[in-house]
Amino acid sequence: MSKAHITFLLIYVDDIIITSSSSSFLSSFIKQQNIMFALKDLGSLHYFLGVKVCRDASGLYLKQTEYVFDLLKQFNLKHAFSCPTPMVTRKSLSEEAELMKNPTLYRRSIGGLQYLINT
Repeated sequence: MSKAHITFLLIYVDDIIITSSSSSFLSSFIKQQNIMFALKDLGSLHYFLGVKVCRDASGLYLKQTEYVFDLLKQFNLKHAFSCPTPMVTRKSLSEEAELMKNPTLYRRSIGGLQYLINT
């Protein structure tokens, strides 16, 4: 009876992560894919789509610290302090509110925060 192999394949546009519980299966799979597609093996995974990958004897750890600092820098919040409620608490919202000067900046910041939360 053959031993089952656990293999993961993650594809995002032109970035691919392939991993397996069997190094021989992994090598064989990569060779087969390289016949059909031009692959470039970058070695061990260290960083992928804003997520840093760290290893030790007990396993893999995923961190997004660098991505968070990049977001803070991008939106000039590098020196901001944390707070339990990051908004004015006693102000009512009304239809007479002033329109945003740069809604694109707001959309980019919300998109970056959504990506952070969903990954």
